[in-house]
Amino acid sequence: MLSNFEWICANFRLAFLAQLSTILSSRIVRAAFGIIYGWSAVGYDRLARTYDRVAWDMIG
Repeated sequence: MLSNFEWICANFRLAFLAQLSTILSSRIVRAAFGIIYGWSAVGYDRLARTYDRVAWDMIG
């Protein structure tokens, strides 16, 4: 049997996850991420190339 506090925590966690998925799938957030990635395209490209190199080092 869950205590009252544990029950509240479990419900809060479920509500938070549902809210989070709604927020992440919203168009505004996606547009904001697009703008941020647009500004940091050079940094993002460098990061991707670094991951690529690390992945190949791990494979080969």
